[in-house]
Amino acid sequence: MFKNEYQGGAFVEIFSAQGKNPGAKWKILGSPSVIWKEFDKEVKSFVFVLEGSSQTNKIQLPKENKQILGLIQRFLVLQIYIPLGQDFSTELLITDLGNIKRRLYLSTVHKELSSTPLHAKIPLFMIKRKIWCNLCIDLVAFTSEIFKGAVFQSLDGIIVSANCKLRKIFTLKCKPQDTADKDAGYGVPFPTDEPTDIIPRSCQLTTDVPQVTQLLNMTKLRQTEIKFGGHPLSSAESDQFINKGTGNVRNSKNQDVCHIAFGSRVLGPPPLSGRRNNMRISTEEYDWRNYQPSQMSESELQMLASLRRQQNEELEDTGDSHVLSASQVDNCNVSISTSSDDTTTWNSCLPPPVNQGRHYQKEMNPPSPSNPRDWLNMLSPPIVPPSQHPTDQHLDSSGSLSTQGEEDPSVEEDEEVLTLLYDPCLNCYFDPQTGKYYELV
Repeated sequence: MFKNEYQGGAFVEIFSAQGKNPGAKWKILGSPSVIWKEFDKEVKSFVFVLEGSSQTNKIQLPKENKQILGLIQRFLVLQIYIPLGQDFSTELLITDLGNIKRRLYLSTVHKELSSTPLHAKIPLFMIKRKIWCNLCIDLVAFTSEIFKGAVFQSLDGIIVSANCKLRKIFTLKCKPQDTADKDAGYGVPFPTDEPTDIIPRSCQLTTDVPQVTQLLNMTKLRQTEIKFGGHPLSSAESDQFINKGTGNVRNSKNQDVCHIAFGSRVLGPPPLSGRRNNMRISTEEYDWRNYQPSQMSESELQMLASLRRQQNEELEDTGDSHVLSASQVDNCNVSISTSSDDTTTWNSCLPPPVNQGRHYQKEMNPPSPSNPRDWLNMLSPPIVPPSQHPTDQHLDSSGSLSTQGEEDPSVEEDEEVLTLLYDPCLNCYFDPQTGKYYELV
């Protein structure tokens, strides 16, 4: 169709929605209810609208499979508008210098690049949505890098599928300036020595229309994969990535209407949902009250058994009965209850000792009225005569529970007699020499 036409200029127009019958040269696959021409108020011109399934609703150029386009310029530009959440695809038939025909299938359905010697599937998850886009496809780069050793000769067929609005299709001799990189926030752009040119005036949209020019080649695909860690994007992620920077090309009124979703800035107000107020975070916390001895590991059980054997051996050697038996250890249940003021209460299930001792008493210090915690600690340690060393009142940890009910004969021989006065008001005993109060348990 274009093989014998002049293609040495800046561009070659392939399709335009203007005119009486713009689709006369195209093969339209789909009913008029899903493919039609309409006047778009935003761009103030006619556009072709393709809706529905991208597998069945499409337009093809040329009409006959025997015909070829014969387009030799390097860059193919689709001036399209792709809505959010809809699939879009285009299929290109190219011929290399060896006259081998190959197909490039670009689609938002594909999540990663795959190819065979004659066919390649190229993902379009990075394509800009909800904004008019000059989608510029580098035919030379895709041909040489996907099909190793192949050199692009001509573009011989185009298929555009739903869902999109299509205004123009044309080829460019020079690469246009990519305006999508600065909006997408790539960071440091890839260096390039290729000259860039502006899109011809006859192919441009009006300046008041939000628009972006996006270049597609293998470098841009790798750049997007590096940014997202090389994993394929889902539809939601691609939609957010697509519209991350479109606010820069819109007016200032629309720039303020945006929200953050999945780490990306998305245009438009956030969705209204009642789940935000009713959201509850349920976490499983460890409860020490539910701990059972059966939860101990095998190593802990072995260690406990060895300690019990060691205690029994010491008991047999010394004849001392101050150590707890195995049954006492198993029946000992200590519960800890911590209140808001960090006071701790220990309750033992062991039976009370038979003999507390004559001087097994508690020392009581008068509590301070200003500190309520002092009233919780009124009971003092056992009575110790002034001449006795303070360390004598601390018992060995292995027998601290069992020695409460037994009297040590050596302690009775060394203890001194105290002269105490009974105070009926406080219901306790007072030592006039030391000024201390004592209470019998």
